[in-house]
Amino acid sequence: MDFKRPLSTAQVPTRFLQSAMLTDSVPLKALRSDPRISYCLYVPTEHYNPDPSRNPTSKGEASHPSYQLPKLPLIINIHGTGRDVGSCRRRLIGLAKRERCAILAPLFPTALDDELDLDSYKLLRSKTLRADLALLDIVAEVTSRYPGIDTEKFLLSGFSGGGQFVHRFLYIHPERVLCATVGAPGRVTRLDKALNWPQGIADVGEVFGEELRATGGDVSLGELRKIRSIQMVVGGDDVQVPDEDFNEWARKMKGVLSQAGDGRQTSSLEPMRVTRVATLRSLHEEWSSLGISTTFQVVEGFGHTSEGIHPTIEAFLIPQLRDWWSSGQSQQVTVTHRSIPDS
Repeated sequence: MDFKRPLSTAQVPTRFLQSAMLTDSVPLKALRSDPRISYCLYVPTEHYNPDPSRNPTSKGEASHPSYQLPKLPLIINIHGTGRDVGSCRRRLIGLAKRERCAILAPLFPTALDDELDLDSYKLLRSKTLRADLALLDIVAEVTSRYPGIDTEKFLLSGFSGGGQFVHRFLYIHPERVLCATVGAPGRVTRLDKALNWPQGIADVGEVFGEELRATGGDVSLGELRKIRSIQMVVGGDDVQVPDEDFNEWARKMKGVLSQAGDGRQTSSLEPMRVTRVATLRSLHEEWSSLGISTTFQVVEGFGHTSEGIHPTIEAFLIPQLRDWWSSGQSQQVTVTHRSIPDS
């Protein structure tokens, strides 16, 4: 047994999967390539095949009915600024049981870059973090641990800060995403070549050079157009704008912290000055004009609450999952995974 690699469910007798906390609600695990980052899962035991490579006609343990099950699709749900990763998983457990899928919820903690760092993961790249690559490393670990989950392409969802992460991740790694939900982001990145990242994409090749080498250092509109469907959703009453005095205080304090630290400056988000409804509507119009498949939904009667718009998100995800199953998506292998660094 290679103890430098994650423990695979293929190595665990089926009757011990729940006792080893490898199925149902799986506790937070530290990411091997960056232990500051962690993730939790929900893997429905009754729908999970722990080792699809086994011959289902074998005798003994290998004859267990679970070894005849197909692979599960994967939904990744990205938390907002409050980091309520438990809710990101909990809200989707019923869906996972009914529609046969696995749920992954990563946790990007605060204070990675400085004491006031709430936003580094939303930018994908900051002074000490590559959140997009961390997510792909998480997916690579899941691939190794869970051979019964199809991770080639995943369904990606996020609310608030998670919505910021999701739409920027689509710019850099569109080939990994089957469909996506962008929920109520306060600030967005435009497909504008006159503005630098994260306001626009003028310097995206410089910021994410290695990942965009195949597309000449630019966002691939062709790959974005291949994504089956993108939902943009926001509460109708989500019209509050953060206090400008706080924005000014935070800007000054970050300057003080930077001078007290190593002095390096990083990309940062501009203060939120317009409502999330207006921001998301504008992004939808931009993407639609470029031929990217998006739907824009306003959920009336709710403000900035993930609980309030979750039923609308779930209603979007259900047909996507059913299309996945009906199209035999689990048999398609088109993407090379990131390798897992040895511990």
